[in-house]
Amino acid sequence: MSTESSFEMYEMLLERQNITRSERLALKALMDISDSKIKNLIARVKNRPRESDEELVKRLNDAEVYHSTHPSTNKDEREFMRELKVLKMKRRELAEYNVIQGEIDELKSQRSAHQRELKEKEVCLDELYAGARKMRAAHKLNCDPNALEEQSMSIPQEKFRLVIGAAGSNVKKMEDECFVCIDMDRGRADAAEGTLKLYFDPAHNDVEEAKRLIQLILDTRIEEWSLTNEKITCLLNKRAAIVMKLQEVYDVRIDISKSKLLCKVSGLTDNVDSVMSAINSLEVATSSIDLVERR
Repeated sequence: MSTESSFEMYEMLLERQNITRSERLALKALMDISDSKIKNLIARVKNRPRESDEELVKRLNDAEVYHSTHPSTNKDEREFMRELKVLKMKRRELAEYNVIQGEIDELKSQRSAHQRELKEKEVCLDELYAGARKMRAAHKLNCDPNALEEQSMSIPQEKFRLVIGAAGSNVKKMEDECFVCIDMDRGRADAAEGTLKLYFDPAHNDVEEAKRLIQLILDTRIEEWSLTNEKITCLLNKRAAIVMKLQEVYDVRIDISKSKLLCKVSGLTDNVDSVMSAINSLEVATSSIDLVERR
């Protein structure tokens, strides 16, 4: 498949994604409607009558037979009429209950069908996403999609921003230098980790270098702590000479907030520890600082 064909396929997959997303939204809307109707019907329905319609009919027949075959006083007549009224009312309540319960069962059945369709749409979307990512990678790397290979890495959610870099700078740099295409999927909002996929042409790539660079970013640690105003001033003196020196020696990034009296250091764990130790040991009076040997 040519790169032009892969791009056309990519656009087709994107269009299909949009259609499937619309179908998914429509199904969710139908499920919401069903939920609302079920809730309203449940609010209307009373407790299920204890007796079945057959039992109530039998009681009615028995009462009428007894009344027609036994002499009765005025009091017995009134009791008989009251009993008939109660039994008929129970039959009406049971009939109403059965109608509402039937509607609820039908709505639940429809909702279950929509739920199954929704799951199918989710699976379809996952497949469309995967196909579109592969076609995009093939177009970007100017190779046949069938020749593409991929490797995956798990990325903690809090590290995604670091891997991407400002305005995608880290990803762009790795893609350009290592001849790979990087795709990132954060997954569910409550997931602890997401997935990073590296697509590459096996005949022309430096995927191991890309993985090494990503791992370096993942090993980055960020620490922020409070400092006295005197130490902040000392660090920022002479155009932040001490800060510049620490960044050069330990290959870290140091951000100082004079208004909040905060110092933030980001870099490899061992280097961050060394910088924190050096800053905490800073002698304000002499502006001297101990530079611990890098590990």
